[in-house]
Amino acid sequence: MNQVVKNKDQLNIYYGLMYAASYLPCLLFITVIAHLGDKYRRIKLIIFILNFVTIIGSIVYLIPNSPMYLLLGRFLTGFNIAARPLMTGEMARVYNQDELGTKIQIFRGTYVFGKASGTLLVALFLNTDFFLGSIHIQYANISSLIIFCLTCFAQLLVVLFVHDLSKELDLKEFSISENSLENIEITIINDKQALLNQNSNSNAKEYQAIAGNDEDTNIATEPFQTKPAASFSEDICLIEYNDNQNILSSSKINDEEIESQESLSKFLYKIITDVDILFIMASTFFGDMIFQVTVMSMAVVVIDNLDYTKETVNIIMALQLFGFLILVLILYFLKLSLVNSFILSWIMIIAYLTCTLIVSAKFSYAVNVFLLTMVLVLTDVASLKSRTFQSVSLLTLVQSKYQSFMESIRIQINLIACLFAALILPKVLEDLQVFHVTTLVIIVVFLFLTWYRRNVFRNFTVRI
Repeated sequence: MNQVVKNKDQLNIYYGLMYAASYLPCLLFITVIAHLGDKYRRIKLIIFILNFVTIIGSIVYLIPNSPMYLLLGRFLTGFNIAARPLMTGEMARVYNQDELGTKIQIFRGTYVFGKASGTLLVALFLNTDFFLGSIHIQYANISSLIIFCLTCFAQLLVVLFVHDLSKELDLKEFSISENSLENIEITIINDKQALLNQNSNSNAKEYQAIAGNDEDTNIATEPFQTKPAASFSEDICLIEYNDNQNILSSSKINDEEIESQESLSKFLYKIITDVDILFIMASTFFGDMIFQVTVMSMAVVVIDNLDYTKETVNIIMALQLFGFLILVLILYFLKLSLVNSFILSWIMIIAYLTCTLIVSAKFSYAVNVFLLTMVLVLTDVASLKSRTFQSVSLLTLVQSKYQSFMESIRIQINLIACLFAALILPKVLEDLQVFHVTTLVIIVVFLFLTWYRRNVFRNFTVRI
């Protein structure tokens, strides 16, 4: 890039475009891709296509002929982000409510671990310099070669092991239908009992009237009590109230009619008018914006303010990976609920913002390395816990047909927060302390609101 673009202003513009290029396809197409996944449930096929586009993008990025190749490569590899809501939505449909939180936390944990490992892995190739055919592989494009190899391996796993499970059995939809069936059966039984009681009372009154008019007539009470009941039973058999398959089929037909009438615009309207969903979306934006600013500003703190070398940066990243694993294991054995983990994530954000504030050249090398490591570890764990709660809560609140679409909206907000963080970063770097103090106040407000609504969050059910 430096060799092709000589003007420094143009170089800065290209760097900004490259940062945005990988997020652009996600912002433009992720909801469309997620909606197709929800509608057709062809998750394997869609992920296969997304991986194929990522492979093409990594190849394009390897070719150093022009900055436009780099931009196009980044753009194409950005499509892979769309696989995340598809996988999360699929998990929400095939796991029950008790298992979902654990599964998504494992999924997100592997993602965070892979992201941290990738950063460390690329750092090991600082002195890379070889040719792959006519393509010159250096530190600048070695990451694309790694992405190419990993995506090819992931594509093989998709072909061999991925199945469209929710297309065969949508556990969430089945659970809702099963509850509806139970309600239908209870209603029919209650109606039957009420009609039997009403019929029995009517027969008793008729008998009393006849008996009163003709005392000599010997009329047994049994015919008036049994025959109407038998007749009623025959009528009940005609409607086949005990045929569970017919009731379930009828329920599904009615559900499909309701689904066809309810448009996507109505669903979106319900989202923006739901207080809990708005709170989760707001916490997603502010939390991810703070995460991103913290990570991006670390380079300035470490390299400019403390004048640390690349070797020290590598040591910090290695300690970050180790610390992340230790803290995640500790929290796993504590068995905290999702809501309590979300509350803990706000406390972690307060902790790492405080660590960032007190990092100073006045401290020893060891103390600063420890503080910077804690900032990165707490950032990763807080991100894992908060996003797990946000994903599980939003997926619980919406119907099965909107699972991936709902998660794609959350990811879009995440990406908007990242882009917003990139835009405000120059201003933030002018005075990091002001930013950290301001965000601390915002986080305390979110912490209080989360604690205040904790009982509501624990009892989420499908409402949209």
